[in-house]
Amino acid sequence: MKIKDNEVVEIAINLEDYGARFFTELAKRVKDRKLKELLKQSAEEELNHRRIFNDLLLSCKSLDVREAFEGEF
Repeated sequence: MKIKDNEVVEIAINLEDYGARFFTELAKRVKDRKLKELLKQSAEEELNHRRIFNDLLLSCKSLDVREAFEGEF
């Protein structure tokens, strides 16, 4: 199976979105102020990563990335 580099970056963007939502929702549920702040910062970091991957996606060329082993992707 071949997967294009832009598809890898799209997967990374989705993972960062999921991470940001996870940390945001968790921050809403905790009462400890320090933990809440840490979770909010973690969510923001995930959004920063997403922006980086999005910029990368915009500049991607259609090179192929091959699996290291069957079923990896």
